[in-house]
Amino acid sequence: METIGEKIKRIRKENGWSQDAVLPNHQSLVSQIEKGGGKGGIMNPGRGTLEKIAKNMEMNLDELIKDTDWDPTKETSSTNEYAFSMTEATVKLEESGEIIIIMKSYPRYNDKGEENIYSPENGRRLVSTCEASKISEDGKSSEPCERSIESPTQRYCMSCGRSLVPLGMESWPKIKKEFWYSLDVNSEEIDRVSLWKDKELKRWGMAFNIADNTRDDDYSRELSDYFGQDGSRVVFEEGGSYAVPPILPEEFFQGYNSNNLSVVRLWREHDYRLSVLTGLLYELKRWTVKIVSGEVEPPPDKGNDEDREEDDLPF
Repeated sequence: METIGEKIKRIRKENGWSQDAVLPNHQSLVSQIEKGGGKGGIMNPGRGTLEKIAKNMEMNLDELIKDTDWDPTKETSSTNEYAFSMTEATVKLEESGEIIIIMKSYPRYNDKGEENIYSPENGRRLVSTCEASKISEDGKSSEPCERSIESPTQRYCMSCGRSLVPLGMESWPKIKKEFWYSLDVNSEEIDRVSLWKDKELKRWGMAFNIADNTRDDDYSRELSDYFGQDGSRVVFEEGGSYAVPPILPEEFFQGYNSNNLSVVRLWREHDYRLSVLTGLLYELKRWTVKIVSGEVEPPPDKGNDEDREEDDLPF
């Protein structure tokens, strides 16, 4: 009796299909299934996964699992594919002032092989593949990358090298290095980050005002111009930004449910900013408690460093 992985591999080879062909954008998962009980393999993949494979192999599930040792009572799902929430960021502020941002992640599939599409915390759609575009081999066209996310702490796509989060670290100014031991500096930085957060909220509120006061028959590019010309153009690909097409007011109000991908990206970026800034404020206040309690002491004086030039606001 064949294992389910052996049967998939045999039929795939007989038809000259690649692993990606039998489960598009999930080549690594097919590889694990074909390994079966071996190291890093999956012996009993989920029913949902097998149904997709069977369909792509031009058969039904019963035909695929016939005469194999697949046991539906011992289904397992892939553990190396994850889905990120772009609105739930965990922020850590190091003594050096480095801001470490990790997006909350969930297994892409549950134990039944069903895909987790929405965040259980806020209902926002999760991101499970790289959304950047990559140039085709002939260099004449671009196509979506769609490489799976294979680590809960992954920041860059392992196929195209693009960032998996809406904004890179260059979007966040450095925090003054004295923040972790100087109460005065710590307070200044809390005020500064609070200002960034207020600015983002006002920016978004202005967008709502524009949408509210824009006539449906004369929307032109008012919302698009606002997001494209006030320094808020959204950067999703290294070395450039995408051009925001005309946005209807009703599309903007639909938010994540809009069919306009640019609108979804704008909402995602906004929520991501608020999530990071909220986390950054929490971290600064955590250091405030340490300073007040005497848990930290200033480092030895090594002379005056050059004054740090103030960073511009990130948006």
